[in-house]
Amino acid sequence: MLALESFSPIDRHALFLARSVKENYLNCGIGSPPGGGDMPGRHRRSEEVDRRLARIEGHVSGIRRMLGENKDCPDLLVQIAAVRRALDEVGRILLEDHMETCVVRAVREGAGQKAITDLKDALAKFI
Repeated sequence: MLALESFSPIDRHALFLARSVKENYLNCGIGSPPGGGDMPGRHRRSEEVDRRLARIEGHVSGIRRMLGENKDCPDLLVQIAAVRRALDEVGRILLEDHMETCVVRAVREGAGQKAITDLKDALAKFI
């Protein structure tokens, strides 16, 4: 595994986002799972998000290799743009899944206002 310090600030940010989302996505923490229980419900598309994030991690590593091979700057920028698009798509999937599962469940359980406030806060940081 490469040391995080060896990545550029942009690559570190992309890698951090991919790892952070991957580690924290399994449960949203809003409401209880369908059927009750103590643990929050699992998102329906978590496996898809996990696969996409694994590809993004690999893509970022590939960009670093390209840098080490002195590839042209425009080629590096194109690859960085591809990683950004991929992260945006993961964000879109996560948002859609969150609204369809966690927010709906929170509204049903009377915690809708908190779920909406949390979603607004997250969107303000995402957009």
